[in-house]
Amino acid sequence: MSSNRASWFLLVGLLTFAPLAFGTVEFWSIAIVEVLALLLAFSWIFGGVRRRRIDLRMNASFWSAIGLQVWIALQLLLRLTLDRTSTREGLMLLFCYFLVFLVVSNENWSPRWLRRLAIAMAVIGFAVATFGMVQFFAWNGSLYWVRPIKSGSPFGPYVNHNHFTGLMEMTFPVALSLVFATRSGIAMKAFMISAGIVMALATFMTLSRGGLFAFALSFFLFVYVALRKKVRTRVVLTMGLLVVLGLAGVIWLGAEPVVQRIMALPGLGQELSYVDRIRIAGATLRIIQDHPYTGTGLGTFALLSPMYVSWPTNELFDKAHNDYLQLLSEVGLIGFSFVVIWIVALFRSLVSIVRDDSQHSSVLPLGAFCGCFAILIHSFVDFNLQIPANAIYFAALAGLATRHYRGSRRAFKEGQSLIDTPRASLHNG
Repeated sequence: MSSNRASWFLLVGLLTFAPLAFGTVEFWSIAIVEVLALLLAFSWIFGGVRRRRIDLRMNASFWSAIGLQVWIALQLLLRLTLDRTSTREGLMLLFCYFLVFLVVSNENWSPRWLRRLAIAMAVIGFAVATFGMVQFFAWNGSLYWVRPIKSGSPFGPYVNHNHFTGLMEMTFPVALSLVFATRSGIAMKAFMISAGIVMALATFMTLSRGGLFAFALSFFLFVYVALRKKVRTRVVLTMGLLVVLGLAGVIWLGAEPVVQRIMALPGLGQELSYVDRIRIAGATLRIIQDHPYTGTGLGTFALLSPMYVSWPTNELFDKAHNDYLQLLSEVGLIGFSFVVIWIVALFRSLVSIVRDDSQHSSVLPLGAFCGCFAILIHSFVDFNLQIPANAIYFAALAGLATRHYRGSRRAFKEGQSLIDTPRASLHNG
């Protein structure tokens, strides 16, 4: 049965456009992304109708995502939101992320096309990293050298260097997984190692401490699980090579800013940005205390936060710099319970990967999960998942990570990859 190539090209087009359009934070780019996500879903449905079988896995991830969207819809219908427009726009974006996750986790792509999807994501990450580094050294005060920017901390196509780092955190493990893929030739492995080094160097150049911390944790998680795959010598040699070349690159570019940034950690409590984040976290907790169960409505934090800012400041805090606290304040304990269930279901995929005793079959899901893991860690100190481009990558990686639930350990032992395992057209997981 042939793969649905139309949906594959639509997805890659979406993944290419989203980060290059300044992270998709403006109305025009959001509209294009929403249209592409709908076309992607229609292509998946059309392909299923043509094959006379629409694959749909209704597991905990599916139902929790549906539950969250239904709850937000109830916020609108029951007028439980302080700003219906913001909640409606937030729900539309959330639905688009859900469509990306749904298609990636259920589309009838063959192992070859799934591998090509991983290659495409790694190449996009490499290209954005290269562009970011070139623009850093040739900075003229304008994004793409043509669009002036008066505020922010830009890097590459992103206005905020932390969000650029978020994309690197997610695509780096994918490139790493392709180094260990059985069908990757020497040339492909060499390219992916080079791409990984470039993405790591770009991450160091941003000087994002939250990003560097999440990047490092994700890398160590990948190494830990990979060492269990009976290829310890290859893992040690490859990771050692990556670390040596990466450090050499940092030294060549100039390690002093990175060292100074790290050495400043003991005095973090005195930095204004850190103090403000602690204060806004406290304000967010007060919002949660006042609206514990139903929340204030998705997308309403910017409207309500000024009422809870009790310290003198001229800054407008439209984000809590903690995706979990902000989401809890907006959707309440009822909505947030669905988020917790979804995250637990995602971590179940890691359990399956760790328990898998085959050498290579779970390497792509491992790379995808590590990308999700990095952004989930970074979200404790930033708002990467409120940047549509990064949220789309997160949804796609989550779809790749959870595809392996369809297989069985017996299939692995017989040399069959999880993504090859036959499945029913409609079943519960």
